[in-house]
Amino acid sequence: MSQFLWVEDFEESHSVKPYTDFVFGELLQDIDSKQRPTNKEEMRLLLEKRGVFLELTFADGLEFIYDDENLRKVDYIILDVRLAIEESADEDYKHLSDILKYYEKEEEPRTELKMVAGYQLYIELIINLGFPKEHILLCSNHANHLQSLADAFDKARMRLPKIPTKEETDKAYVRKWVKEQHENPYSVLRRGIINGCQYIQSLLKDQQEAVIQFGEFFKTDNHSQPISVPDMLDYLESLQNILPLREPKHPLRLYKLFVRSLAHEWDAAKPHLLGRNQDGQLQAFGWIMKNVRNWAAHKNLFENLTEKEVVFLFLINMRTMFQLENAETKPFEKALLSLFSHPLSQDEMSALINNKSLNLAKSYSSLKRKVQNDKDDAVTFVGMLNNLVNRDKISQGEISHRLFQMFWHGLSRAKVNNVTTSTGRQGGIENAGIWYTFQIHDYGVAHPNSFIFQLARHIYSESQLGR
Repeated sequence: MSQFLWVEDFEESHSVKPYTDFVFGELLQDIDSKQRPTNKEEMRLLLEKRGVFLELTFADGLEFIYDDENLRKVDYIILDVRLAIEESADEDYKHLSDILKYYEKEEEPRTELKMVAGYQLYIELIINLGFPKEHILLCSNHANHLQSLADAFDKARMRLPKIPTKEETDKAYVRKWVKEQHENPYSVLRRGIINGCQYIQSLLKDQQEAVIQFGEFFKTDNHSQPISVPDMLDYLESLQNILPLREPKHPLRLYKLFVRSLAHEWDAAKPHLLGRNQDGQLQAFGWIMKNVRNWAAHKNLFENLTEKEVVFLFLINMRTMFQLENAETKPFEKALLSLFSHPLSQDEMSALINNKSLNLAKSYSSLKRKVQNDKDDAVTFVGMLNNLVNRDKISQGEISHRLFQMFWHGLSRAKVNNVTTSTGRQGGIENAGIWYTFQIHDYGVAHPNSFIFQLARHIYSESQLGR
């Protein structure tokens, strides 16, 4: 989900809980109101776990935004207008003394700054740091003092944005703004990619080469080719910089660029070297990325990718190139999977897997019907799909659900059972006398918190396995 910086000083000690509820109540619905902290520092810790970074003074907010690493953590910013001003401009607050110079002509510089402190942060963000103004919400608890803020905008020849108060009449507006930004698909995608890359970077810095399993796809003489940690760190850093903070008018173009960059490293990879080890998952995911790399480089299939396809490819790519400690779904993976709006429940997914009713025969048959000659044909779904793509028989509109189908068929591969002219053999489908059967993978059904099971239930509706 999107992450926020909130600069709020809670002028009155009893305002911590009600002000937090006013702004971020939607994010805290799972916590009983009586259990929410009334202490500033405890509230700060709670909010940070929900992706909200709380700063309690003007100077702390100023230092936060001028720290590149900190500012990179947030997608949206909420600023109280009146904020406490530290009494001293010492070395801990190196930017505060510079700001106070703007107010030297005032009779009481700190008092004047306090009245419009949020405005000053706003100016620093959009003028000096290039932060999108559409990603900032100014909020005030002092409606009768907003004239000074209006005057400040007027002097700067800037349009005054809507500034809701903390009155009950504006509560719905503030919460709606927070909810929309928190769930914005582009921002959720971008934040999930950044958090995922940074998580893996931290593993690489700690555990070094042990995290990298990408070398399995470059074996020579039964030995994995070493992949350097610096190269992987650079790769992850580059992925974080492709999607800008401000959502472009045409994000689909960037999604295509992102997928090309994501899959570029798979150019010389050889998934067939892995065989069917590790229950086939590593090889299956490797074939998806290898084919996506080739299609992205040589075909115009990825002009209409949505956030969902990008999430799918990013997640399986990270799980294939890197060893992520255990099978449990990571926080960044959960956040990205939230972009799938119609996941099956865990019980629904378990029933389909246990009853072997995933419609694999139908999706396999639908692709097989496109085969017109031996050059198109193959036993495996992925091989057949690649042949058809290379012969321009798969459209841009079709590639989306075919990508997801590669997940199911890569793990539950088709096999030629026998050649016969008889009919009615249970568990297979007939194609010119050749029968194909599928050994259904368990897709992590025994471990509902595993990544593979969570991925399966989230993408099932998008896969359209009946087509």
